Amino acid sequence: LNLTGAAASTWTIGTGNALTLTSQNFRVDSAGNITVAAGQGIDTISAGELRLGNNTATTVSIGSTSATTLNLGAGGALTRAINIGTGTGADTINIGTGGTATDDINLGGFSSTTVDIIGTLRSGDGGTTNFLQITSGGNLSFVGTANTIDKVSGTLNINTTNNQAITTGTGLLTHGGNITFSGTSARTITGP
Repeated sequence: LNLTGAAASTWTIGTGNALTLTSQNFRVDSAGNITVAAGQGIDTISAGELRLGNNTATTVSIGSTSATTLNLGAGGALTRAINIGTGTGADTINIGTGGTATDDINLGGFSSTTVDIIGTLRSGDGGTTNFLQITSGGNLSFVGTANTIDKVSGTLNINTTNNQAITTGTGLLTHGGNITFSGTSARTITGP
């Protein structure tokens, strides 16, 4: 066993119940915990994959109790693929579900950003009682007391680009203002 280096970085090896390595910037305690100097880390010697907890770990915890900022692919002008839960099993992915304070979760950084969701999207109380639901087929429905479409200002436009037919059900349609028909063609309202 060869130990070399300046005096400030000399390794000290203690033999108790386990091997302990202590240096100025790298330490392994008798419990097996590894600590390094602030601003330093673990990397590969050459370009390739860095694996953490790949073989026997059943839970991998990062910054559980002390870290207030977690950076994942946060630096550099790179085009990245960030994969979360992309295996073949059924994943449960929780983001901001602690429930102790109001979260601010942002997706995308440009107006041209596209967010694709395959499956059913439920927005409101998380699909419990009152929520808006968009199915995988693109159908929109309101569940519970979620029943209002309210534009804060301006005109609410429905199907004004492709001008397809709008079909309603047999329920009561209540209108509180004037009904105006645009264009020069004759319009007809029919009833039973």
